[in-house]
Amino acid sequence: MPALPSVYSGTSLKRRDLIKGLLIISSLSLVVGVFLARNGVASLFLWTIVERAAPLVETGRSSLSEALNPGYVMMLAELSIVTGLELSQVVYLPIGILLVPFVYFVVVKSLLRSEIAALAIMIYAMTHIAQTGWYNVFAYVWARPLYLLSLMLLFWIGFKLKDWRYYQLLGLFFVALVTLHYTPPGWIIILATVFVIVAFYDQTRRYSPLIVVLFTGLYLWLVRVVYRTFIPLLAAEVSRGEGESDNINPIANLINSIRSMLGGSPTPPSEYIFFPATPLYSRLRLALNALFALFLALGAIGILRKLIREWRQELTYEEYLLIGIGITFVIHAFVYGVVFSFSTQVLIFLGPVIGILALRRFDCSKQTEHVFLMLVLAIALPALILRLGQLNGNLLQFDYIMPGAEWFTRNSPGTANSPADVTGGLHIHPYYSLAAGEVNAYNPVYITPELYEGIVANGSIAGETDYLVVDPLGREKYIQGTRITLHYEPLGKHSEAVSNNYELEKVYGDGMTEIYEVNEE
Repeated sequence: MPALPSVYSGTSLKRRDLIKGLLIISSLSLVVGVFLARNGVASLFLWTIVERAAPLVETGRSSLSEALNPGYVMMLAELSIVTGLELSQVVYLPIGILLVPFVYFVVVKSLLRSEIAALAIMIYAMTHIAQTGWYNVFAYVWARPLYLLSLMLLFWIGFKLKDWRYYQLLGLFFVALVTLHYTPPGWIIILATVFVIVAFYDQTRRYSPLIVVLFTGLYLWLVRVVYRTFIPLLAAEVSRGEGESDNINPIANLINSIRSMLGGSPTPPSEYIFFPATPLYSRLRLALNALFALFLALGAIGILRKLIREWRQELTYEEYLLIGIGITFVIHAFVYGVVFSFSTQVLIFLGPVIGILALRRFDCSKQTEHVFLMLVLAIALPALILRLGQLNGNLLQFDYIMPGAEWFTRNSPGTANSPADVTGGLHIHPYYSLAAGEVNAYNPVYITPELYEGIVANGSIAGETDYLVVDPLGREKYIQGTRITLHYEPLGKHSEAVSNNYELEKVYGDGMTEIYEVNEE
């Protein structure tokens, strides 16, 4: 086996300075996490998991077989039971903003052998987590550290460790990942597949034993994720509402999401649909994406030049990782772009590591690495400050929506056998489902252009829905349609038309949420 690459000639700090740096960064992370929690920031998807975990906390039973992420459901339930907190309080615990940067530090220190780089990337991880809102107990908090540890393990079993126990540990990591979230297992499968193929290419066969683990993991992931989630979503995108004017085919959805991310204005499929302006902090994140993509491209060009000069050369550790992460990014971005919206999750999460690997691919100095990391933080930190400064505009808070949802549960004529149809932004439905509990006496009806026009143009929506919910987000910012990337004009823009719509009778208002009953007479 050849000597390990120059990655092992990193930069070390005195133990006291290292501990001081870790304490400072962890304290800053905790302050930011508490600030986010006090402002009620929580991902919409978290509440769908809370709905699943609630019966487990209350009765010890839950339909985990129906949950896509049963391990994550059990994790939330256990946190609630152990801490004695309500699930609605558990979601705000700032665990992720402490756990993920620390694991990132450990992995980067192991892979790059540079404590300075590890500390800088730890700061970057904190800014990334705070901006994307998974500082708390979101699924990424548990899945991403396991992914990073799996990444480190993949390196070690290929370049240093040959004990079968490490392959077994990797298999256990993968099984845990499949129960927590669907994207990191896919990333590991792609990365491991690339490593196996590259190892056969350079004739080292160093990853041959990984094939057994890979095929076992691939089977589990295909059954739990691709078959149960991706294929149904793709089929729904292809066939959904051929007669609906908001229907966008998957490729058009991919193109529109890329244009929107780049700050463009795609042509909306309806006069009431619009694409919100990109805020400044998002543009700074776009600059980071561009920077990381540039270094990934430079690394890829360097590898191609090496292969052109001499075929079947043995590739270095940096080259293995650059190829694997690059292909993971391309596949993930395309798949997400088709089903949801164009995603740079892989790039923005692993970007600093990509940059350093690319620099080491060209034998750049440690000073050059430090300049790169300073540039990354010079963009990431202002983006974080701008993002935190706009939290007062965050209108997805639990306290804003839940009182109306609880009132509806108590007063709705719907039953489990005959649920009431409820229309509102996409984001309200997890809250209403949570309030409904096991009775679940409501049926979500998503906004379409025809339904929206009936609401604001004094048309008829009778028979289409039973209730209309207008929450702060839908009144002031936008209403999400059948997809999180599909936005309709805020109803506050048409408040007079809503008030004058003879079919709408206001039955609830608490200063934040308004609920209208649809009269069919």
